[in-house]
Amino acid sequence: MNDVTATNLSDEEAPAQMLDDESDFPRDFKTFSSGPDPASSSPAPDYSAPRQNFAPVRDEDLPKSELLSVTIRNPEKRGDGISSFVVYTIESVRQDEKENGAVERRFSDFVWLRDQLRKERRGIIIPPLPEKGKYGMELSIDPRSFLEPRSFGLKSTFGRFSVDFIKKRQRGLERFLTQIVEHEELKSCRALQVFLSSHQAGIKLAKSSPQKKSSAGSAKKWVGNFIKQSFMAANSSISETMGLKKSREKTEEDKKIDELTDESKTKTSIMSSLSEAIAEHTKKESQYSQSWFNVGVACQALSKTERDKELMELLGNLGKSMENVSGVTIRKAQEDSLALAEPILELKRTGNSIESALKDRKTALLKSETAKETLGSRKAAETKVRSQGPASEMKLADYQSSVQKAEDDFVTADQELKEITKRVIGEYARFSKKREADLKKLLKTFVTRQIDHHQRLAEEWEKLSEQIE
Repeated sequence: MNDVTATNLSDEEAPAQMLDDESDFPRDFKTFSSGPDPASSSPAPDYSAPRQNFAPVRDEDLPKSELLSVTIRNPEKRGDGISSFVVYTIESVRQDEKENGAVERRFSDFVWLRDQLRKERRGIIIPPLPEKGKYGMELSIDPRSFLEPRSFGLKSTFGRFSVDFIKKRQRGLERFLTQIVEHEELKSCRALQVFLSSHQAGIKLAKSSPQKKSSAGSAKKWVGNFIKQSFMAANSSISETMGLKKSREKTEEDKKIDELTDESKTKTSIMSSLSEAIAEHTKKESQYSQSWFNVGVACQALSKTERDKELMELLGNLGKSMENVSGVTIRKAQEDSLALAEPILELKRTGNSIESALKDRKTALLKSETAKETLGSRKAAETKVRSQGPASEMKLADYQSSVQKAEDDFVTADQELKEITKRVIGEYARFSKKREADLKKLLKTFVTRQIDHHQRLAEEWEKLSEQIE
């Protein structure tokens, strides 16, 4: 995806109000590169306006101090109909407070950032972006829904402009940026600095840099490289199978990469099952909440038809208690969705990011092996020409030049392979350590939340017991 500027994020309309109570920027935040000051009364950037001739983002315009943290807030819908999209305000805090900044970005800008990081740092595990929108009913995680009569924390969430979906995407995007900022290599990438500090015209220009080829040309090049690499890989495999070529002896690094690949596939598969099970669990909890409420409403309705005063009070108290239990249960479901289901899903989806890093290494290995074979064939050709005697001296110079180029290509490819291999192994170790720490924290918090939940339920039932005795 090279040209993401024109990505359409929705095909339906939604209310144009702000989706967050906070609408003003702190005074110590500003945009860089002569961008508009969000605290001023100047109009918001027009994302749909035709591109103007702006100068490219210069390195001297980018902030120099260390990036400490990022926060995303104020998601806002822009445009109408099929041209609608959502922009998010991103605030960055740096060591030098004068370089604190706030910019507006849409989802396609995040896609561009991730693509650039993949290109700049091959072999690094780039965090996943939130999943794309889907249609259907989902569990609301907006605490304000508790205050709405008979909402039970459930809202209609059809389309990509639902409050729930946008808030969920906002949290996912913030986790994405936070992980990048916490990464020692990624936080210094130029693409990130441009993303967090450039005005909207600057980010558009970066996304459509004249140094890049057209999307059609890039796609053609990608297809060509894919076919070429696939052919070389298949040809190499067939040659080894038929005994025409010696199988490459695996190095210790190759064996380590194989171990990581198998381990990652196994864990990703299990994490997928865990994520689905937790999602089903939170869905069941919301259904239980609805069931409790329905029973409570029925009990209170029945109490109004009874003549026996004791039975009437018992049904009324039981109905109220069940409504309270319903509220406790939906809160628990929402807490599990926010603090367990979403992080677990992200850990599962990081498996795809690991796979991408491993593919980077596989591509580098194939490139190195191809360069080595090319060097060998050119050396053989040079030797053959040299054996033909003085008559071939003019040809010999060309072959020697060809051999030298092949040697340079092999040295470059081999060095690149070593760097990416080292990076992949280090990245997997880093991610595994972080994953273990995150899982421990998530599961311990979940256990504590279970205890608190059942204590609150017990309190409700004990209160009812005292009332009916």
